Amino acid sequence: MLKPNLDALEYIQILLQLKNQSNIHTMQEDSEDGSDLYHCEIEYFSKKFRSPDIEVKTSVPPQIDMKAGSVRILKGQDIEVECRIVQGYPEPEIKWYINHLPAARFNQVEIKYEYDSQLFRIRNVSSSYINVVSCEAENIKGKDSRSVDIQVHGDGSPKPAIKWFKLDSFNKRIPLKNNDIAISEDGHELKIMHAQQKHDGIYQCMASNEYGEEYAQIALIVVDRDTEIDSFGLITKRTDLHCNVKGDYFHNHFIVYK
Repeated sequence: MLKPNLDALEYIQILLQLKNQSNIHTMQEDSEDGSDLYHCEIEYFSKKFRSPDIEVKTSVPPQIDMKAGSVRILKGQDIEVECRIVQGYPEPEIKWYINHLPAARFNQVEIKYEYDSQLFRIRNVSSSYINVVSCEAENIKGKDSRSVDIQVHGDGSPKPAIKWFKLDSFNKRIPLKNNDIAISEDGHELKIMHAQQKHDGIYQCMASNEYGEEYAQIALIVVDRDTEIDSFGLITKRTDLHCNVKGDYFHNHFIVYK
């Protein structure tokens, strides 16, 4: 009689040795996860005996999946890439690469582990040196790898469209149409000729491209010449308001003498 406390491999070896005897049969069933189920059937004096199933897993090469084929982000944003294990036994080892170099060399890298996947994050990408992120899975049966192309755009790339507005008392944007207000051809500079109190208010700059919009605003205050001003400085007759591609102003307010 077969001992019930034999380990799986020893049990299978005994079954295979007994296989040549006509009254002993070994049965194999394939399962979906790459394992095999074995059991022994014995006919003895018109009686049948069946052993418990024994699961023997066979080695399976790894297969992984990465949904995104390419990622486009703005400089300063985070990159997130998920690598999911579809199959593999023994459990594959996952390695990450940035531009074909081990990801461990890069300081801003984080890896979040899930049951059957890993989420790879690069924080605050500050330049366009990152071109490709790769995930590689390997076990004793082989390896599989997938890559994602990374496109990092700098501030204001692609070139943004810049618009200027003046906010009314309800913070509603009013397009600028006054004859004494001029906007430079590239949109970065707004010029007010002969500033008057009617020009008082909050001016807003909007820079937009296919990746989104950025806003910034500045308050313009026009005062009489004899008004006492602390340390805001002095600009006379004409004032220029500036907006760069980030939507930031060079100043947060202007005090202008009329």
